[in-house]
Amino acid sequence: GVFQGVLALVVSMSLYTRVVQAFGPSRTTMITAVCPGLAALIAVPVLGEPLSALVLMGLAAVTAGMVVGVVGVGGKPPAAAAAASKPAQPVV
Repeated sequence: GVFQGVLALVVSMSLYTRVVQAFGPSRTTMITAVCPGLAALIAVPVLGEPLSALVLMGLAAVTAGMVVGVVGVGGKPPAAAAAASKPAQPVV
């Protein structure tokens, strides 16, 4: 419990902070979101897990959702796209 709950948390949080400083928040989000898909692909040769078409479609859907969430649609980040779609308020 001490190793998993305390030591692993301290190491992972300090490394995560360094990655955010080095790559920025957007790239860091992309890297962390790729981990489940990468783990699933590595499990095929290492653990002998089956890789079906359904698993590949699921990985593609998760990856596409992550890319849209980070990059946005049309290359604009989601916050910028939402701000651009709002009509300008008239100045009174």
